[in-house]
Amino acid sequence: MPEKLKEKVLKLFSLIDLDDSKTIDRDETLKFWSKNFPKINSNELFDQVDKNNDGSIQLEEWIEFWTIVFNSGYSENEICNELDNMIEGGSWVKFETNEKLGGKKNRSYKREGKY
Repeated sequence: MPEKLKEKVLKLFSLIDLDDSKTIDRDETLKFWSKNFPKINSNELFDQVDKNNDGSIQLEEWIEFWTIVFNSGYSENEICNELDNMIEGGSWVKFETNEKLGGKKNRSYKREGKY
């Protein structure tokens, strides 16, 4: 993952990880998106990122998810733009990844919640 992208990935994680535990839980995501469809954004994030379904997202899980997104054909610029939007409180973007699709690159993604 390019360094600029990794910096934004880590910045968003740190903004959501309110207690600096290196783990994100649903309470933190609900607070982060408190004014922007918090339940929808939280559910979509956990559906995509919480691979072991333990109700929390560890930093390693977070970085692995964004690495998969990058390796699924999205450009660094596309991902950085969406990360910037989320850093500003914008909605979670549901990225389609090779791992989820089991196939070739799929560059389509859809926004969830408020635009």
